[in-house]
Amino acid sequence: MAGEQAPVVITVATDYTPQVANLEHSLAEHGWEHRVQMLGRPWEGFRTKMAGYLEGLEQLESERLAVLCDSSDVLRS
Repeated sequence: MAGEQAPVVITVATDYTPQVANLEHSLAEHGWEHRVQMLGRPWEGFRTKMAGYLEGLEQLESERLAVLCDSSDVLRS
């Protein structure tokens, strides 16, 4: 698959917590492009997460693969 871009990780968080920092550190350490959507916005339940994922996906090129990942329930090793 020469010439294809690697997938981008999209996560949603309204606050920048230690868990978000840990996830970002791990992704950067392993060379994964990532985006945190919805920072600074109010949390309005599951709808916020889905809106953040959709917003992130809409910013990508049409054929780009994405990994939608929770920002706090992730273990780093």
